[in-house]
Amino acid sequence: MSLVETSSLRNRQISILERMLHLNKEGSADLTLASKSEEIIWKVLVLDTKSRAVLSSVLRVNDLLRCGITVHSLINSNRSALPDVPVIYFVEPTIENILLIIDDLVHDKYESFYINFTSSINRELLEEFAKKVSTSGKSTKIKQVYDQYLDFIVTEPNLFSLNLPKIFTTFNTVHTQEETIHQLVDTIADGLLSTIITMDIVPVIRAQQNGPAEFVATSLDLKLRDYLSNSRNAGATQPIQQRPVMILLDRNFDLASMFSHSWIYQCMVSDVFSLQRNTISIHKYSKESTQPTIKKYDVDPRDFFWNKYSQLPFPDVVESADAELNAYKNDAKEVTAKTGITSLQDIDHNTSETANIQQAVEKLPELTARKTTLDMHMDILAALIDELQAKNLDKFFEIEQNASDPKEL
Repeated sequence: MSLVETSSLRNRQISILERMLHLNKEGSADLTLASKSEEIIWKVLVLDTKSRAVLSSVLRVNDLLRCGITVHSLINSNRSALPDVPVIYFVEPTIENILLIIDDLVHDKYESFYINFTSSINRELLEEFAKKVSTSGKSTKIKQVYDQYLDFIVTEPNLFSLNLPKIFTTFNTVHTQEETIHQLVDTIADGLLSTIITMDIVPVIRAQQNGPAEFVATSLDLKLRDYLSNSRNAGATQPIQQRPVMILLDRNFDLASMFSHSWIYQCMVSDVFSLQRNTISIHKYSKESTQPTIKKYDVDPRDFFWNKYSQLPFPDVVESADAELNAYKNDAKEVTAKTGITSLQDIDHNTSETANIQQAVEKLPELTARKTTLDMHMDILAALIDELQAKNLDKFFEIEQNASDPKEL
């Protein structure tokens, strides 16, 4: 998968996920293009709710197919038995998931089992798993057990979320029990450890004192030391002088940013609509019904328009969308002019009459994908403009900016 930043957190997560889908072995990134000498193994993928969120933020169904995944489903759903097909589990290390895996094993639901946990499974649970596998009498079916350390959701090349809602409230209310705080700190530290291991770095950890950030830093330091003490895992290759600094701050370090609104395209989409795990949800209203319909738009990691313009001010994005659409029309016109046809839809994919038509056929997938992306963002921009006009959001933004300007106070 060719993305712009080869060493970004997103690319590293994609690389680890693809390797996992190849049974934790190196192989062709696209099995549909694999050489004849490379055996193609078709597999089943079983997920839980958390791992599905992790995987769906960076991979699509076509990506799974390229990795040899023909069926994917949730672990707690009713799944058909496929006794001749290997299965890859990518799930949280919980007792509930362990019991479901054992049940599949006992009933010979799949040919062979490749177990991958989103984070490190604790020793007690691992021993329980091993005991149940042993008593099942089918331990030979278990081919792998891996801790993948992928317990975080990547939304941008180097931006991630631990997907912990209402965490600020939990940390700052007097009603939260101390045990809950400790569990939450441990969960955050596990997520941060996953990002560190994914990036293959050993950072210098610095934290704001006397608050949740310090508790998280202490827990993370212990977990990282424990991980590095395992000789098998001591593979972080960063020289000491190149160690990055991880700075942990409490959310109340900068409260103002929680209430501010931006004119940036991505920020406006998040504020006005719903942007969750790279999926934009927009309520569409019509004259025929008083109830809105929800239109969902999937922002693919390879979305050229989003990658290029999401961090620009909204007016600039509108102008850029028009420019990109005109550029597409010119490119499409150039292709059709060489072939003598009037529309890209008229191209016969199977034709080989002339070199020009063959060239047009080769360009068609790229042009089609480009047009689909532009159409999606045109719809989103149009919906944003409607919201701006209906709610006078431009005036609201201007008032907010003036209120935050010291010269205006």
